[in-house]
Amino acid sequence: MYKFIYSFFGVLVITIIASTAIILNPYDKQYQSYYLEQQAFKALDSGNADKYFKYMDNPVTVKYHFSGNYTLAINYIIAGRYDDAQRVINSYKKEYNYGFCTEAGNSLSKFLCRLGYSFENTFMKNQPNYSKNYYLSKLYFAKGDYKKAVEYNKKSEKLDGCFSSMLYSAAGDKKAASDNLLLCKIQQKNKKYPRKLYLASGYFYLKQKQYDKALIEFQKDLNTTQCGNGKYRKCRGNNTTYFYMAQCFEESGSKEKAKSYYKKILFNEPWNFKAKKGLETLKK
Repeated sequence: MYKFIYSFFGVLVITIIASTAIILNPYDKQYQSYYLEQQAFKALDSGNADKYFKYMDNPVTVKYHFSGNYTLAINYIIAGRYDDAQRVINSYKKEYNYGFCTEAGNSLSKFLCRLGYSFENTFMKNQPNYSKNYYLSKLYFAKGDYKKAVEYNKKSEKLDGCFSSMLYSAAGDKKAASDNLLLCKIQQKNKKYPRKLYLASGYFYLKQKQYDKALIEFQKDLNTTQCGNGKYRKCRGNNTTYFYMAQCFEESGSKEKAKSYYKKILFNEPWNFKAKKGLETLKK
């Protein structure tokens, strides 16, 4: 009897030690990718996109870290590297990112953090709301292939009236754009700063060539933000609005104003493909 008890507790202790060693393994790929992600964001803060892509585009982040995967794909789109963006979006698999457990404190805290996420992943299935079709739609929207963008948007599990309104505006379907703009207003009504609504409304007017109305909406968006101090990530949030304002000025004949907005974008995002292209076109 005693031998059985000793054997049982011996196996239990060994199991606990082995499990702890596995969970706190410093060579764990999730933990390694977490440190790579931190280096990637530092690189982006300094304006070094190449180094950002080098660190962020690692197998674990691409497959399992939703926030990292999403920002990587978006930055590839901004850089005009559409094939890379599509590869990243298609590679994502729903799985928990426990890499940040490295910051949980002592070994016991790290162990409990990892154990908690393992439990959730196994039993609660509380996965992030990720729709590949939604982000593929955004990709094709950026590429200007609106037919494919609409196709993926219709398949998407994520209902985003603001983006859909912009997409249908670009595709030339005014009715669908108006209907989705109403949905956008409903979805944004409880937001203190409904930036997505301002952007969608401005884009709707831009595509209708009502430039004055478009600029009013874009300015509303800018009025809700504070972008300054020359910090890359802090200022990048206005770049989409700057780009559409540049388009307004360019299409209405105010080329110098358009140039100034393209330059604002490139100050914050030197790798911005469309802003580079827009500025080069105006300089010819």
